[in-house]
Amino acid sequence: MFQFKPNVSMNNQESFSFKFIILAQSDGITAKIYGRITVERKKAEFFTGHFVEINNWDQASQKYLSKKNSILEEDLTSIKNNIINIKRRLIYDEKPLSAKLIKDIYTGANEIKQFLLEYFQQHISQIEKLTKEYSSGTVSNWFFRTFNATLALSYGTRRKKFSILYQSTN
Repeated sequence: MFQFKPNVSMNNQESFSFKFIILAQSDGITAKIYGRITVERKKAEFFTGHFVEINNWDQASQKYLSKKNSILEEDLTSIKNNIINIKRRLIYDEKPLSAKLIKDIYTGANEIKQFLLEYFQQHISQIEKLTKEYSSGTVSNWFFRTFNATLALSYGTRRKKFSILYQSTN
C-alpha cells in the first residue's frame, strides 16, 4: 500500500523532460524511435525498439500519424508513464535525479551489474565455508578463472586487477 511521506524534501525540483525523437535510418524512409530524458540539461537516450516511417511521424505531438498502429501508441505511452514513475519514485525515496540514472533504471542496466556481483559474492562465501576441503589457494584460483571467464563471455574482454575485489571479500 502506498503511504504518503509528508516530509519528503522537494529540493529535487530539477528541470525534467521526456520526449520521443526519431533518428533516420540510412534508407531515408524509416527511423528508429528513441526516448530522450533530460534532467538539468543533461541528456540520456535509449532505443525504444520501434521503427516508424519518417513521413508518418509528427515530432510536435510525438505521435505516429497512421491510425493503423495503435499498438505503437500504447507502447510509447507505456514507456513515457514508466519513465515518469521512475522519476517520482526517485523523488519519493529522496534520491538525486539524473538522466543517466533514470535511463539505467528503466533499461535495467544497474540491476544486471548488481546481480552479477551479488551472485559471485554469495558463491565465493559458500566455497570459503568449505575451506576444510579446499585450500585458500584453490579457492583464489577458482575465483579468478571463473570470474574472468564469465566477464569474457559477458563483455567480450578479460578484466584484470580483481585481487582487490577478492581480498575485500575475505
